[in-house]
Amino acid sequence: MKGLNIDTGLALVQEILGVSKLTEVQEAVFRGVWMKQSYQDIIDAAAEHGYYYSLGHLKNTGSELWQALTDVLGERVTKNNLPEVLEHYYQQHGRLTKQDWGDAPEISSFWGRTDELATLNQWMQEQCRLIAILGMGGMGKTSLAVKFARTTADQFEYVIWRSLRNAPPLEEVLTEILQFLSNRQDLDLLKTLEAKVTHLLHELGQRRCLLLLDNVESILQSGVHAGGYASGYENYGHFFQQVGQIAHQSCLVLTSREKLREIALLEAAHSPIRSLQLRGLALVDGQAIFKAKGCCGTDTQGFQEVFEHYAGNPLTLQMVASGVQELADGDITELIPYLQQGMFQFGDINDLLQRQFERLSKTEQQVMYWLALNRDPISIAELEADIDSELLKRQLLSAVQSLGRRSLIERNGKWLSLQPVVMEYIRQRLVTEVCEEILQQKCERLKDFALIKAQSKDYVRQAEAQLILCPMLEELQLGLSTAQAVERLKQIVATMKAELPLQAGYIGGNLLNLLIQLGADLAGLNCFHLRIRPAYCVGVELAKVNFARADLSQSGFHRKVWHDDAP
Repeated sequence: MKGLNIDTGLALVQEILGVSKLTEVQEAVFRGVWMKQSYQDIIDAAAEHGYYYSLGHLKNTGSELWQALTDVLGERVTKNNLPEVLEHYYQQHGRLTKQDWGDAPEISSFWGRTDELATLNQWMQEQCRLIAILGMGGMGKTSLAVKFARTTADQFEYVIWRSLRNAPPLEEVLTEILQFLSNRQDLDLLKTLEAKVTHLLHELGQRRCLLLLDNVESILQSGVHAGGYASGYENYGHFFQQVGQIAHQSCLVLTSREKLREIALLEAAHSPIRSLQLRGLALVDGQAIFKAKGCCGTDTQGFQEVFEHYAGNPLTLQMVASGVQELADGDITELIPYLQQGMFQFGDINDLLQRQFERLSKTEQQVMYWLALNRDPISIAELEADIDSELLKRQLLSAVQSLGRRSLIERNGKWLSLQPVVMEYIRQRLVTEVCEEILQQKCERLKDFALIKAQSKDYVRQAEAQLILCPMLEELQLGLSTAQAVERLKQIVATMKAELPLQAGYIGGNLLNLLIQLGADLAGLNCFHLRIRPAYCVGVELAKVNFARADLSQSGFHRKVWHDDAP
């Protein structure tokens, strides 16, 4: 062909398909067809070099390759018209995009996200300069960014991918990008970081480039509210802001678990700075993941229950599908009862959630605990009413806003909630922490959180006891006998009476609820001048418990409790 040789044609096919390299058999088919060989000729030629293919395998590979090219190009591709189609494509575009994919992952399977890809393409057509793809861990941010970049690469002169997973300094990243854009020419004149930023912005204005920075959360600070940079990485924020605000013809795409402050401040409907919040997959795409893993039972109501529990998160669904294969030979219906009992947990998923939880500030963690304890959606006003700490009340709005930027809470109008799998993880974490504190005779979590609400509807309170109190006592009794557990709880009541009295938050109510759940004999329990809220004591024998001067607000009793004003 006049404009293309076989190697250029091969590079063009790889660009069109958005892959860095064809497979060995795909390349053999391509080269043979380009040279007008029959499939049998290709088989014979390969055999001379020690490669052996069956005719059926070769034909299937060719058919899949032509169909993939047809899907992308929008015109039918066959082994007979392949060179002509590629020549026409090459003449239309006149160039090959220069690409540096760094350590970008190969995406072997990609489910759904049609609407999200359409949105990203629309923003690119609108000349957006800075785009952030956001979502909690496992939601598929990296896969979507790779898919978007692969399918739009031909619209750019340069495509460059870099991961920030290992938190490289900004100067190192910019140096690599500039070296690629300048074809590895000497950049010694650019002595300072500011000079490199200025030069890159100039390059972005002169050439149409697609830059992608993955795992941006790696350069953000943990233990504080979302979007702030770790020490030494603040210059990234200045760089992102300049890319978004200074006019140029290129596009920088970021992926992050947290929304950056610059994005939150500058994004708007008609701004060149946008963010795309990834939610879960559609049900049909979740089914495709399970079917690809060889799972059965994916057309049942039970599968929808599993799907909703994991909120359509692609990575967690793949983990669950693998677990279903290992534990139930692919039959998902066998594991539904465990899900309904709160026992459907996988270590890999908990590790993912643990890493995200441990990045939170203390106030964010406290809000997450309260949201997990309130199983139903709750408003900010209701959440504030639950909280005993004045400090947390003052920080509540900023903590909720930050959790939203981390994609960890769900909002439906004024109502806040957690995804079921997140709620399950947070509850289990709280159960374990409270048990550890009781064993050590500490009471931080018992003071801060009401484990059940005495004045809730019966079914809600019963669910709270089943999901919180029962697992807590089961875990506690792994280290103590029932009698020892009762004695340990009564010791904490005595300590609280001596040291904390009415300033004890929720400790009194929690301890009483745990003792009742254990079936303890409460005779002689001295709760004089203690805050006992919220305790549920309906049907419990309390005649010999001293509640004199106790604060019993928010607690439930079968009849009025009265005692002499004496300790």
